[in-house]
Amino acid sequence: MMSENLNEFEGVSSEVTIKSPMDTEENSQDLSLPNIDVEDGSENDQDEGVESSAAANNVIISFLDFAGTPIIDLECRIKVGEKKLQLLTNSNGVLDLGDVKFGDSFEVFVKKYDGSYKSIYEDIYTPGGNEITLVSPKIVFEVETQSHEGIPGDAKENIPKADRNKERTEAKTNKPESIGNDRPVKPQPKIAGSTSKKSSPPLQARDKNGHPQAVVIEKSTDWWGRWRLGMLNWWSSADFQKKGTPQQTVRAVPSASVPDKDVLERLNALIANAEEQTNWEIEIGTVEALARMTKGVFKTKAKTSSKPKGWCAKYVKIALMRTGVVKAGALTFGSASEGYKELLKAGFLDITSTIPDPRWAAPGDIIIYRWDKLAWASRKSSPRWNGSSKKPNESLPNHGHIDIRTYDGYISDFHNYKYPFKSYDLVGVYRGKYFDSMPYVRMLAFLKVLREFECHGQKDDSRRYFMLQSTLNGSQYFSDVSTHPYNNQENKKGSFSGAYQIRYATWKELHEVYKMPLDFSPATQDRMAVCLIENRKALVDVRNGEIKKAVSKLTSEWSSLPGGVDVRKWDGSRKPYTEDDLLVIFEKNLNELMRVK
Repeated sequence: MMSENLNEFEGVSSEVTIKSPMDTEENSQDLSLPNIDVEDGSENDQDEGVESSAAANNVIISFLDFAGTPIIDLECRIKVGEKKLQLLTNSNGVLDLGDVKFGDSFEVFVKKYDGSYKSIYEDIYTPGGNEITLVSPKIVFEVETQSHEGIPGDAKENIPKADRNKERTEAKTNKPESIGNDRPVKPQPKIAGSTSKKSSPPLQARDKNGHPQAVVIEKSTDWWGRWRLGMLNWWSSADFQKKGTPQQTVRAVPSASVPDKDVLERLNALIANAEEQTNWEIEIGTVEALARMTKGVFKTKAKTSSKPKGWCAKYVKIALMRTGVVKAGALTFGSASEGYKELLKAGFLDITSTIPDPRWAAPGDIIIYRWDKLAWASRKSSPRWNGSSKKPNESLPNHGHIDIRTYDGYISDFHNYKYPFKSYDLVGVYRGKYFDSMPYVRMLAFLKVLREFECHGQKDDSRRYFMLQSTLNGSQYFSDVSTHPYNNQENKKGSFSGAYQIRYATWKELHEVYKMPLDFSPATQDRMAVCLIENRKALVDVRNGEIKKAVSKLTSEWSSLPGGVDVRKWDGSRKPYTEDDLLVIFEKNLNELMRVK
């Protein structure tokens, strides 16, 4: 690292240029750097046991061009606190600032073609902000050219021309073969990712001054069918353009249906990629990681610990953009709790009010949280966030958490098999184009099975929510759903109540520990039942339609299920219901929800 004392930087102007091998003003290329993706470590997950007491940390800055290629030998000046450094990016396009103390301000300047410097980034260091990636929206090509002199030659006349008459003749003679009833065989569709060439020649080979003209004669698309310039292999400038303001739109949960093949394919790719990433330690920034993955040069590094590192936002962004669920470059948020703004811009819809809680979310839905008051206060006093200071860091943002709902859990930089309600308040659940509503429908069908087994004496399903196991105040039904029926009763023995026969002690625990509402309405009863199912590790089985497997895990929670001590019996014969009997009822409920007659 080189360093020297510098006077205040002067001559900072609006653009950055780098010399090409042809050392002329005409051949220089613009290299502005307004688009910055900052991986500041603030993407904090459940970070218990991850905190560090270090007061100083090594800060690395990576410089990439628009194609994700490192910018080498870029001259930079850095102000870090009172220090002023003169640095040159290495062969990986990286600057190492060394140890930066908590609370130090730092500013990055890059050298322009005219020798002046432009400020492109400034920040105040907080622990965790060790890796910063600065991305230019442009690319520098090093080329050597020769002047074209004289008048146009005969190149235009020598360009091969397509024979249109021949093409028409071949089209007529090469008709598709017919099979049975003279129905022509449909031509095979083109596969995304293939290359198609135009047969028509360029309209002109040289301009009026005799200079050659470049003409695009083939197009490429990636495997998702997106237009792509093969040389750059990644973004177009449109990916970075702002498109309106977030719309807080609420869309009702769609009617039950099996998703299209294309939707399932993309959804499964998203979940597979996210799952794969949980095994890696991605220490570089989002943009650089995506660029390397696209070029096939990303090197995986196995995790040394299963504990989360607070990189949830980075991992979710990479999974969404890597799979093409969200356009590359559309997600740049640092704090997980702020990610909903860019998701809404990217076309996701806020469906929070249409489901009871994230346990009910569809695979592919994105869930965003904030730290609750206690968790936020705890982090403000943590050495990870306030360095060696004994005073709370009151300027610490509420970074929260983000994850992707899957069939069997919640994925970010680690896989969580239970809804992470501890230490968090829900911001919202956001749905894009790629999701599967069937797990939600299976949950509804299974809940109705539970209601029928627990309250089989009542045929009206809607009245089951108000049933009591024992008579209370002269009735076997209750009407006040503002609280549990036994909340104000001195004798709470035999307090099994409602559609799922939830006893008073369970209701109290669900409220105090699992943040469930205090009421006992039908909606809250459904929500509590699903929480109990997840706690027994059976929700994944219900969501995947493995009902017998789920039932085997739930007999200690609901004893009326097959295998339970109080298994439901057939009226008349008193023969116990079997798992096969229960499965018939589940399928019937599912068909009704699917509107299959």
